[in-house]
Amino acid sequence: MTFVLAAFATSTTRRLARTPLPETWRQQGVLASLSSAADVLAAASAPTPMASRRPVLSALLTLAPTDRLAGELLVAALVSALRAVSAELARWAPVEAAEVDALVALGAWEAVCALGGREHPWPDRAVVGRARDRARSALHRAYRHRAHEVAQAEMAERSVDASDGTAVVVAADVLRRAVVTGQLTASSAALVWAVRVEDRTSAELAAEQGKSAESVSMERLRAERALRELVA
Repeated sequence: MTFVLAAFATSTTRRLARTPLPETWRQQGVLASLSSAADVLAAASAPTPMASRRPVLSALLTLAPTDRLAGELLVAALVSALRAVSAELARWAPVEAAEVDALVALGAWEAVCALGGREHPWPDRAVVGRARDRARSALHRAYRHRAHEVAQAEMAERSVDASDGTAVVVAADVLRRAVVTGQLTASSAALVWAVRVEDRTSAELAAEQGKSAESVSMERLRAERALRELVA
């Protein structure tokens, strides 16, 4: 459930019941025939025909930078599309659905601020598309951060001490540092550890992972090349 967007749409709609249409909006052509802010929202969010919605949305986008009501109406009119974006991203996002929803809502508002002030032939696509891109970028950063934390935890679990021998201690430290700095993924570091420290073969590991021995060997060679660059 998209909590933030649903709440925004509900509160905006209720407030519009007692919000008069600003007189300055009468100069916006397509808005001149509408008698209230509620009428503007109805015209901007009507499901069909799209051709009749876009001039209203474009007029709101033009007003948005200097008129908060116009910005709120524009976002409220696009809530259905924004909720669809939120649901799409939530399927793989590394955070709660409500947080995805908040990111999409923030992205939509940022899009209105960035695109506002001028007419746009496709205001709905422009705002929703930019909101999707902003939210997706933020979620990818969160995903990488979570993966980084998991990798750190996985490498920390490979605890070694002096009794393991100097070479093993150094290997563990180098691999841990490579994962933390992003030089290697945790899986590539684990592969190098398995082959070089635990003396396992590529064929063994390939059988466990459902891969070919050649692909496992190539991954190990790439990882070792990255490690050589790290310690050079």
